[in-house]
Amino acid sequence: MKKWADYLISEVSYDKNHLILRAKRHKELENGITKGNLVDRITISSDISNGLTYITIYDRISTWKKGNQIRFYRLDGEPYVRIDENKVNQDYLGDIPILETPRIPESDEATPEQLARLEELEKQIAKLELPSTPEPPKSPRGSLPMDTDEELPQELELAPEPVTKSPSEESDEATPEQLARLEELEKQIAELETK
Repeated sequence: MKKWADYLISEVSYDKNHLILRAKRHKELENGITKGNLVDRITISSDISNGLTYITIYDRISTWKKGNQIRFYRLDGEPYVRIDENKVNQDYLGDIPILETPRIPESDEATPEQLARLEELEKQIAKLELPSTPEPPKSPRGSLPMDTDEELPQELELAPEPVTKSPSEESDEATPEQLARLEELEKQIAELETK
């Protein structure tokens, strides 16, 4: 006996756009048709585009009845599978049974677990939204943070180095080197005061 097709589809479920969500796919073996497993539309369209054949089948109490050949085509780059020749943006496998899908209860009220998770996420968002930049210092020269007693080391030595003079050099007048050093120290002090 000649094989009907590489794969057989007995049930299908569609989404709101009438695209296949899942289909029950069987194989035909020498001793009968397999129980079947669930596949998605991409698997079906990929198989058909690679040369495998698909048909629909109908359960008739203790036997299977052959249905229609399933075709594949692309419309605007999107794959579709149908048993007819209409080229529209929907899948269609005829009047085979709709695959039973578990119903999700429709409820507008959140569960306690969802509420707890929402509260946790709101706390995390609140932490992330706290200002990350410190307040500007009240003094233009800056200030230490209020919660620390840490002292900052000085970077520049401001005290002049003691000058050792020989008794012959001791006089009330400053030398040109001393005046240059004094000017340099005054500049450093003025720079520090402007910071």
